[in-house]
Amino acid sequence: MAEWSNATMTDIGADLQAKVNAGKTKLTFTKIKVGSGVNATNPLALTDVISSKWETTNFVVKQEGKIVSVDTFITNNGIKEAFRMSEIGLFANDPDKGEILYAYLTDPEPDRMPAEGGAVVVSQELTIGMMFSNTGNVSLTVNMGALVNQEQLKEHNSSTSSHSPITDQIKAILGSANWKDTPASTLVTIKNLLGQGAIVASKLDASAGFVKFANGFTIQWGI
Repeated sequence: MAEWSNATMTDIGADLQAKVNAGKTKLTFTKIKVGSGVNATNPLALTDVISSKWETTNFVVKQEGKIVSVDTFITNNGIKEAFRMSEIGLFANDPDKGEILYAYLTDPEPDRMPAEGGAVVVSQELTIGMMFSNTGNVSLTVNMGALVNQEQLKEHNSSTSSHSPITDQIKAILGSANWKDTPASTLVTIKNLLGQGAIVASKLDASAGFVKFANGFTIQWGI
C-alpha cells in the first residue's frame, strides 16, 4: 500500500520559491514524473528523478487560499515493463534555469504499476498538495488513490446501488420502472403545453363574461 510520507522541496526548488516569495516570478508547474528509483543520499540535491518510468504534462492546478494542489491520473498506457512507483518528481519553470525539479517525493512501500497490455489497464489518482505559510515556507503532502482497472471502472459506472434513493426518485418522477427510460414528455414540452392552455383574456362578470385561452378556445356566458 502506498505511503508517500517523504515529501520535500529540492535545493533548486527552494531557490525558485525564494524568487516567487520576492515577487520576481510566478510559480508555474510544468511536469510530473513517476519513477522506480531509490535515493540513498541527499534528495535535496536532486535535479531529476532517479529512474523515470512515466511522465505527464496533463494535470490540474487548484488554489484555495494558501493551499495549492496539483491533480493528475497515472495510467499504465505506454508502460512496457511493470515497476514499483517509489518516487515522484514535480517540476516547475525557473526564469533563470529553465525547467527544474521543484519537489521530490518517495514511498518506502510503493505500489506496483503493471505494464500496458491485456485486460489490465489501470489508473490511479495523484494529488500533490502544498501549503504556503506567511513566512514563505512550503509544506508538501501527497494523496494517492487506489489502483483501479477498466473493468472496475465499468462496474462502478454501471452500478447504481449506492445511489438508490436518487434513482428511486427519478423513477417516481418518470412513472417508469427504469430510471434510465426516456421520459414521455420533457420539461420543455410540459412548459409549452401549459403555455398553450393559459388564460390570456377574461371578463368575469356574473351577468355576461368570457374566458379566452392561449390556444383560442373561448368560454362565454351571458343573460
